[in-house]
Amino acid sequence: MYCCSKLPSKQLRELKKAGLDEIRFHTWSVEPVKAALKAGLRTGVEIPAIPHEFKRTKKLFEELDNIGCDFVNMNEFEFSDTNLAAMKARDFKIKSDVSMGVKGSEEMAIKLMRWAARNTHLNIHYCPSSLKDRVQLRNRLKRRARNVAKPFEEITDEGLLIKGVIYGLPKSKLDTVRKLLIFKYRAPSKLVFIDREKNRIELPSHVAEKLAKLEPALNFALVEEYPTYDRLETTFIPI
Repeated sequence: MYCCSKLPSKQLRELKKAGLDEIRFHTWSVEPVKAALKAGLRTGVEIPAIPHEFKRTKKLFEELDNIGCDFVNMNEFEFSDTNLAAMKARDFKIKSDVSMGVKGSEEMAIKLMRWAARNTHLNIHYCPSSLKDRVQLRNRLKRRARNVAKPFEEITDEGLLIKGVIYGLPKSKLDTVRKLLIFKYRAPSKLVFIDREKNRIELPSHVAEKLAKLEPALNFALVEEYPTYDRLETTFIPI
């Protein structure tokens, strides 16, 4: 669970009793952490590695070490749509053309971790923006894919959806071909679906690969797409 402010002791005890296994505070104060630790919760702090804030962050680390904080997560400081103006006003710079990370943030994180390793017992993790974006995007896609996947769609490790399709048919033939395949191969009807917007029949990828050999008059392909509203295709491989 993420939290930004100190919670009442009673609420922290209720969270512990309910089975919460970890709480992370986005804070520069040790007070919320102290209260959560007292309630018996595994407690950590998550902050950005801000260039030119070495002394302030070091002081926080010393205080967290003194109260027995379980861990600290440092994220690479980033530009975003909502903070762009404020970041520019503070003279922060983007580190490269392919990253929204702030120039100097990663160097600051490394410097802080080296200092903490020599001077504290803190368990510190650093997450660069590239890793955070990649992992978080994949996890979001996986969650969405589990919610929207149709019975004939497989979910990949990256959270995309794979299926087979029969394409190139006249719209007037879609229902006829679907019924024929269901009857001829005793296929479950829920696994043979007509997508009228894309003018094709969809089915499991392994079934499409088998039928491609048995039905040479039909055009089969394997499709990979995002589990988003527009179902953006990333791969289309004719079989």
